[in-house]
Amino acid sequence: MKNPLFTDLAEEEIESARQCLSPSRRHYSSGELIALRGDPADGFGIIISGVVEICKDFYSGNHVVVMFLSEGDSFAEGAAVSSNAVYPVTVVAKTDCEVDFYYIQPILSMCSSACNVHKKIMTNLLRLISDRLWALQRRLDVISQKTLRGKITSFLLDMFAISHRKKLKLPFFKHEWASYLGVSRPSLSRELSWMRDEGLIDFSGREVEILDLTQLEKCLDPLE
Repeated sequence: MKNPLFTDLAEEEIESARQCLSPSRRHYSSGELIALRGDPADGFGIIISGVVEICKDFYSGNHVVVMFLSEGDSFAEGAAVSSNAVYPVTVVAKTDCEVDFYYIQPILSMCSSACNVHKKIMTNLLRLISDRLWALQRRLDVISQKTLRGKITSFLLDMFAISHRKKLKLPFFKHEWASYLGVSRPSLSRELSWMRDEGLIDFSGREVEILDLTQLEKCLDPLE
């Protein structure tokens, strides 16, 4: 397992950094709450094993899955360095998992020797937060579409832009995709079937193929 926080670090440097930063490892069972929206965020977590859900909660009791994270991914970096320092989302263990928690202060406070390893970690942390903001912007591009077809199209076109392939492998199952889009599974299934009947896409399980890219692009909601 290697997180972007340790990019360009040799194995011995990573081990040295871990000893210096002293992360605490915690174990969670499937469905267990890791952090609740509004909880203090005095550090961030790196997933050692398993999968976690990042969820947006509403006062009605409903929630929308923002993303899934797995081994090597991290969460709460931006929250930990912000002036508010609280979790803006809820984090739940989707499967049994292990998470290493790093307190942010030892990272932001340069060690007495101002070692090169520490400098690399600080640079990597800034890059990691920037990449996370970019991922959230992509998420906003999807959910800002007003219609369900627009949301589906935006998501598929984003995957196509990254992979340059018309045959796509979804990162989650249909019920998880529906939660990601903020809609019910029956509504998603119905819209996908209509899009298939119209010759825009084909799908089976987690695989979706774009059949008519030009016509699919026209399904995006017009900008106002």
